[in-house]
Amino acid sequence: MLELDLDDGTCRRIERTAASAGVPTATVVLVALETTRVAGALAEQIGLTTHQIAGRLDETAAAPVPRGIDPPAVRRLREYARALARGASKPEGSCTSPLTLHVPAALLGPWALTAAQEGVHLERWAAETLAAASLDRMHWEIAAAYAGVSLEAWATLSVARALSDREP
Repeated sequence: MLELDLDDGTCRRIERTAASAGVPTATVVLVALETTRVAGALAEQIGLTTHQIAGRLDETAAAPVPRGIDPPAVRRLREYARALARGASKPEGSCTSPLTLHVPAALLGPWALTAAQEGVHLERWAAETLAAASLDRMHWEIAAAYAGVSLEAWATLSVARALSDREP
């Protein structure tokens, strides 16, 4: 669990995004933090800008996804993806500071490592990242969930495919 001290402008952006997307505020925050972290990590490793990475991921997320094997665990993720795409949730509560955020362990570890690499506490990294984050990347989370993988795995595979398609 994180307690994030957010400025009023960041809270208003989060609330507007949650309301327009029809998703819970916490989902907007989790997705914004993870998409920002993943895009930055890929850009650093590959030598592209985060803008170039985001463009490739936007293209991949917009492409039709062929339906494949559909085991029960993947069905649950695909239902989550469909729910996000429908925007059927009513945003829960408002964004107030401090914002209490329940973070899954699968995200908490990578976030803590990123914060440590940047030399800041996790809560500060999260608050500063959110203040500058793009909040319009829910389609990446939808594509990853529909593919049955984590956002990081989906983004890594998507960028690798895009780069290999360009190889002679």
